[in-house]
Amino acid sequence: MGRKSLIVGGLFLSYLAYLGADPFLTYQEYAQQLYLHPGGISCAKCHGYYGEGRELGEMKRPIYQNRKRVGYRIVSIAAPNIQQVPLKRLKEQLFHENYQIMPRYPFLTEPEVKAIHYYLNFIAPKLYREALRRQEELLRRRAQQIQTRERGKGERKNQEGLKLKGRKGVNSESNPQPMKNPQISLTHSFSPKIPPPPPGSLITPGE
Repeated sequence: MGRKSLIVGGLFLSYLAYLGADPFLTYQEYAQQLYLHPGGISCAKCHGYYGEGRELGEMKRPIYQNRKRVGYRIVSIAAPNIQQVPLKRLKEQLFHENYQIMPRYPFLTEPEVKAIHYYLNFIAPKLYREALRRQEELLRRRAQQIQTRERGKGERKNQEGLKLKGRKGVNSESNPQPMKNPQISLTHSFSPKIPPPPPGSLITPGE
């Protein structure tokens, strides 16, 4: 039984080696690694880690009139979203003859192409949704931190304003300022008006 088990195990490892898979990797991990490292330029370099598509830049395209080149125009170059791509379409893109930008992958075998197709259709969409959820959660936490920081700044300003008002009130009580009468100036010297004596109270000479 031990010899038979070794033979079966050896055949299974040989089959995995024929498929190009690492016996220590699951099929999902193997499909993901094939997408990231297909034996040339990584698919993720242009189409994104999850096949979601990516802007690549700009390039000049010639403008022709009457079969003569008269100038150039600037066009944006973007790698499309290839999630949920059909297997037939994926093969056409990998073994193409006419594309000017996308490289060719003529050395990929049929099982390897099917593994990449499996990653783009069943693994990448789930990972992409999870990545978007984590990004939204991170942005929400950052927004909350900014709001908390701004709220704390406003409260500190209010407290500083109240303290400043309290200090002004204490100073005004300890050093009261003289109140100014708008009609009578305190700096003007004046004599109070004395009412005249009643009639008959004056002593005239000769009395």
